[in-house]
Amino acid sequence: MDIPVYEVADDEHEDDKKDRLEAGANEDEVEEEKELDNTSVNDNGATRWVGASDEGYDNVENLDQDEDEDDDDMALDGGVPLFANRENRELHKHISQLELELEKAQEKLLEHEERKRAMAEHVKSVQQEFRHTQQLLEAKRKELDTEKHMEQMSKREAGRVKLEIAKTDTAKEDLQTQLSAVQNEIFKGNDLMDKFKVSMNFNQEELEQWTLAMTQNEDDKNAFERYMKSDDAKTKELNFTIEKLTVELQEKRKLLDEEVTETQAKQIELDKTAEEFRARHRERQDVIHQWQNAIAQVKARDEDIQKAGENFAISKSDLRHAKKDLGAEKARLEALEADCQEMETQSQLVDRILQKKRAEEVEVKERVENFRAEVELRKTEVAKASNEVQIARQKVVNAKLGIEEAQTKLDGARERLQVAKQALEEARNDTSTAELSASAAEEALHAREAEVKAVEQALAHLKDVTFRESEALFQSRQREANLLAEISGAQATGKNLSHEIQRLDEESLRQKELVYTAEFQIQQLERRVARAKGIRSDDEKKVLNKRIAECKQELEAAQSQNGMLLSQVKNLEDELRSTKRAAVSAKEQRKELSARLHELKLENGSAENSLQGIMKQKEDAMVNHDLMKLQVKSLRDQLNERADKVYGLENRKFQLEMSMQERKKEIQVHSDMQRARAKLAEEERHKIAMEAKDCKLRVQKLEKKFATIAKSPEVGEDGEERSQAYFVIAAAQRREELQREGDELDAEIRKATREIRALEETLADINAINSKSRTAAHRANPKSHDAMELRRVVRETEAARDTAFKKKKELQRLIADLAEDKRRIEQLHEQAKVASENSLHLDQTHEQVVAEVGQQQAQLDRANAKLREHRYQHRESLGLSRDKESVHETIFKNDLLNQTRDSVLYTLGQLTKEFPEMEDDLQLHLGRFGLNIPSAPPETPSMGFDVA
Repeated sequence: MDIPVYEVADDEHEDDKKDRLEAGANEDEVEEEKELDNTSVNDNGATRWVGASDEGYDNVENLDQDEDEDDDDMALDGGVPLFANRENRELHKHISQLELELEKAQEKLLEHEERKRAMAEHVKSVQQEFRHTQQLLEAKRKELDTEKHMEQMSKREAGRVKLEIAKTDTAKEDLQTQLSAVQNEIFKGNDLMDKFKVSMNFNQEELEQWTLAMTQNEDDKNAFERYMKSDDAKTKELNFTIEKLTVELQEKRKLLDEEVTETQAKQIELDKTAEEFRARHRERQDVIHQWQNAIAQVKARDEDIQKAGENFAISKSDLRHAKKDLGAEKARLEALEADCQEMETQSQLVDRILQKKRAEEVEVKERVENFRAEVELRKTEVAKASNEVQIARQKVVNAKLGIEEAQTKLDGARERLQVAKQALEEARNDTSTAELSASAAEEALHAREAEVKAVEQALAHLKDVTFRESEALFQSRQREANLLAEISGAQATGKNLSHEIQRLDEESLRQKELVYTAEFQIQQLERRVARAKGIRSDDEKKVLNKRIAECKQELEAAQSQNGMLLSQVKNLEDELRSTKRAAVSAKEQRKELSARLHELKLENGSAENSLQGIMKQKEDAMVNHDLMKLQVKSLRDQLNERADKVYGLENRKFQLEMSMQERKKEIQVHSDMQRARAKLAEEERHKIAMEAKDCKLRVQKLEKKFATIAKSPEVGEDGEERSQAYFVIAAAQRREELQREGDELDAEIRKATREIRALEETLADINAINSKSRTAAHRANPKSHDAMELRRVVRETEAARDTAFKKKKELQRLIADLAEDKRRIEQLHEQAKVASENSLHLDQTHEQVVAEVGQQQAQLDRANAKLREHRYQHRESLGLSRDKESVHETIFKNDLLNQTRDSVLYTLGQLTKEFPEMEDDLQLHLGRFGLNIPSAPPETPSMGFDVA
């Protein structure tokens, strides 16, 4: 016969609490179980009150079993099972917060990637603009150098022309002086001839007299004839000299006129060349202005493109947030729908229970009379039921331990499954090793899913076992409660049922209010869901359509602008090619003009040589007139000639030095660029090598830590490896055995204590009898029966005291051992938890490090290829073979080795801080080689400029 449980449940829970406290359970856990028993929850999520009869409760469960067949094991409350404890709920809440933080971090990561991509494009445009500006500056600098060079050439040419003009004026003055001197000589000779003729006409008579006298003196006549012949010869010679000099003067004037004409022609050609140069210079300035305009337009376009990219990123972020809000609203709607359904189910369940309780209220009154007749019969079954309850409780405790262990395994398997899913998602996003990572991640996911299924099966089995044990316990408790209720009476049954009915009515009203509130919230969520699905008002549709049209117009404008920029770039490239061809032709014309100028210089040199020969002939003709003056003048002319040659050679030397300096500057600039490229490439390779080395060191360190933590498990007697779960289970079993032994010893101690108390009371009675005997008889016989009995009782009392003392000591020792075993078990649990977390963290870190090592290896390969290419270019620019190292490479390698040495020494210094025991040995070994540990890490050069 089934008896309902009412007020007796409190006594039952009090007894259960005392038993649990005696067994070593926590008082807070007992109170929580008491509250759960007062308002318990069945496997289907329905509420069961203590005042309800178990038969009615079983009927209600049978009615709802078909409706809630899928929710027998799990009744979710916000994603957490109802049977989950407080730690699991806090853990679930923490995991939910971590998932939200993960989503926020992923969103921030996407935003940072977008910003990084935009900044990379902006950096590229800035670098391109920097290169264009640098090339424009170089062109301006070359233009300025060209202007300065042309100015110097013009100054030198003007100086040379002035010197030639002065030289020509000096020669003209000399020739004019010589001509004046010759004419003066001729005039003087004519004057002498006239004077002589006049003197001859006026002295005719004297001449006759002289003739008469000469006839007298033949010697005087012969002398006179000789004088006459001599004067005629001199006159003829002077006339011939005058004619010769006149012809030479005419020829020199003719040559001078020809030279003047030729000089004027060369000057005209030089003027034309200067005009052509000015035209080329203006064309180059026009090209530079066009280049500047193109750069400004490209810069403006880059700014527009950057703004468009920022707007696109903002729109994309808004779309992502909208999708996220839509997903959150959908999840909230589903949760609310589930809550509403659950509330309806609970309301129906409460109605059915209420009806059942009202029917039972009538039956209870009939059962009370029958119950009184069976009280005496049920008293004998209480002891047996108590023993069965104790056994069932022990089984429930064991089952709960198994459930907790299985739940732990399930949580670990779920965490591993989540980690595997995250690894799969990360592997899908990885473009470099997508296929290999995806296959590995899918295999790991299948393995984790298989483990989860196995753990779930084990958990389901344990749940079945727990359910059967709980049913047995429940039946035992039901029998015990029925017997106790029959003993205590059922007088308060009607009152309890009335209170219960009133409470159920209030609960029903409250459930109706909750249902009404849930329906109102569902209507609000439906409106929100409709808005999230895209259902908008007409005004919003108009605004969105207008925004779409504006975006399309902006896209078309950007595309047209892009096409216009591409056409401008093509035109500029064509103009650049034509300008290069014009520059090449100008260089060829310049070379031809230089060759022509060199030929003119040679012709001028030959003309000067011929002029010098003429001057020498002229000097030979004028030797008799003024030999010393002509020699001094000749020496002065030679000195001027040498000075002119020296000046010309110095001018040529200066030009050659200027060209050499310009060439050296160009070579130096090119060498600096090549050196900078090689240094940059070497620094990049060194940086990548150091990063790879650091990654390898971290990997080795993590592998060592993993090997230390995750040691190989011990091997059992059957040769199979024993996992950490085995040791946890063994520790729990050992704990239960110690608990059982402690309970047995405690019972023995209580029994011995009662015996000692009885012996002490007996001893007190005996002492009282002895005292009475001593007072009654002055002399006692020590060999009497009473005396012997007294001695025996005393010995037994002392033996009992010794036994009790030993048992107390044994009990204290066992309690201490039990506490120590509990502490060790807790430490083992904590170590197992830490080890599993470390193992999981190490697995994740290992995968991340492996991925980073792959990426760093790829970067290192690219850097090595780039370094090899720059090295070959540098060697070819220096005219070396590819296999021969240059001086710059040797210097860079030396710098790299020094940086590597400093980095290694700094790393060793950091390791000595973590492991002080190796500091002395390290200092000793480094002191042998004269090395010191740096106090600061080596500086890494900046990588902010473009290698190209």
